[in-house]
Amino acid sequence: MNLRVCRKLVQIEFGRLMKMVETPSPKNIEEYQELFERGKQVFFPDFVSAQISYPGNDLQVFHFLDCFAHEGMKKLGLLADYECGIFERIEGWFHAMGLKYTRTPDLSRCLKLKGKECKITVQFHFE
Repeated sequence: MNLRVCRKLVQIEFGRLMKMVETPSPKNIEEYQELFERGKQVFFPDFVSAQISYPGNDLQVFHFLDCFAHEGMKKLGLLADYECGIFERIEGWFHAMGLKYTRTPDLSRCLKLKGKECKITVQFHFE
């Protein structure tokens, strides 16, 4: 699926969740964490193996241990062309929440393909 389409669809689904639970855009990391956990309960499938931490200073760190998408693309022999759609979905949540943030590292190619851990840090910029 086109990554832009994926992000847009996720923005719609997460926006619906926010409307259903009558939650506005988070104004701080605590409000964000509460809303993120609600979304995770609804939208994170059981087969996604991730550790998520909040080390302070409006940071969130995602560490994906086993990636079903990476394994699937590897089996199909398509790994060299794979662009991470897993985190694209999460960024769709950020956009639905109206959040400003920066993310490292670059995810234009699969981190596991590069021989790296799939560890992503998000710095939120709350107003």
